[in-house]
Amino acid sequence: MSLFPLKPTHAPVKAYYAALAQFHLHSHTTEGNTRSAFADLLKRCCSPYHWHLVEEYQFKGTARTGVHGDRSSSLGSKQSLRADGALVDDITLVHGLWEAKDSDDDLPAEIRKKREKGYPLTNILFQSPSRAVLYQDNRIALD
Repeated sequence: MSLFPLKPTHAPVKAYYAALAQFHLHSHTTEGNTRSAFADLLKRCCSPYHWHLVEEYQFKGTARTGVHGDRSSSLGSKQSLRADGALVDDITLVHGLWEAKDSDDDLPAEIRKKREKGYPLTNILFQSPSRAVLYQDNRIALD
């Protein structure tokens, strides 16, 4: 699949930045507020691929929990986690996960925490209003 031809001048991107500006103007800069603007951008951009954004997507992480809740690589079941969103097609195949953070978060530290919890790094975007880090195949593809 080729790269999505998204540019800063495209309407969905302009709408994203306009929404962020409104949130900032009224001091609504928490993740809960700014996340909705990026969700709208994702919804607009995934539709040409016939994908859908499923918000608050639950999945099983890569880390396992033991019988007493302690982490172990060989015992117990995989931990149930929730991403801010997943891009899913009509047959429910997940094409990528999305984790939102706000501008006050230390994005690398938040990524580290999510990795430790068992978030897969196969295709996940960690995003804040000022930065996005895309992991693909367990390494940073874009920052």
